[in-house]
Amino acid sequence: MRKRQSQQLLVLRFYQEHLLSLGQATRLAGLDRWAFIELLGENHIPVIDYSDEELVSEFAMVDQLIVQLTA
Repeated sequence: MRKRQSQQLLVLRFYQEHLLSLGQATRLAGLDRWAFIELLGENHIPVIDYSDEELVSEFAMVDQLIVQLTA
């Protein structure tokens, strides 16, 4: 049990540092996606962690899509 917890903590750290994707981290932690998301929450690690620049870019794309869909 202790080995699994250590592995999960390491996976959490790699996920937090953006070294692993959600899917990769889920598999390495030995959990299903929802259980891993719960583990992230228990450890106060956001599932989605965009930088300010990434958020601005995402919202700009949404704005462009809205214009295209309503034209």
